[in-house]
Amino acid sequence: MKIIDKILNQFANPEGFLGKLVLKTMFISHKRIMNWALSYLKLDKEMKVLDIGCGDGKTIKRLLELEESLFVYGIDISSTSINMAKKENRFYKEKGQVIIKQSGVSALPYLDDFFDIITAFNTHYFWPDLAKDLLEVKRVLKPGAQLAICARLELLDQPLFKDKKQLSQKLRLSGFKDIICYDYLGYRLWLSYKA
Repeated sequence: MKIIDKILNQFANPEGFLGKLVLKTMFISHKRIMNWALSYLKLDKEMKVLDIGCGDGKTIKRLLELEESLFVYGIDISSTSINMAKKENRFYKEKGQVIIKQSGVSALPYLDDFFDIITAFNTHYFWPDLAKDLLEVKRVLKPGAQLAICARLELLDQPLFKDKKQLSQKLRLSGFKDIICYDYLGYRLWLSYKA
């Protein structure tokens, strides 16, 4: 495996020391973008929110800082990420407001119509089958619930991720409505709602 492939794999599935380093670096570089994107969410008391690809858990923590009565769930395929996210959110876990599981997006371990909001920051380009995975995300969202996907635009121009670029169209085909895009500092936020 080439060095570039090893590094890219750490972004998809951070593991070990290098994975921890990647997670810390990602948060530092994405903090401003995360806060910008979260400002578009319609958070309300006691909502259930899922963060797909929760990484080091900083987005989970920020969500609870914005609305302290939320119940926030996080999933990630990386055991390194899961351990860091649990440690980052230990206080909220002890209060029963945070549940973090190791899982991928293709088979979400939740009931139908369960979440009020789902977020995915810099992860959809790594989803195994975007069309099927969007249907799985839709399954666990309540009717009318909000989905927020945020991604770095320059990554979507890479040949490896070219099929992920037409996200608005794929959201529509998957049964999402009222799709709005916002751009900021080289990132795009797609906001949509379950029809």
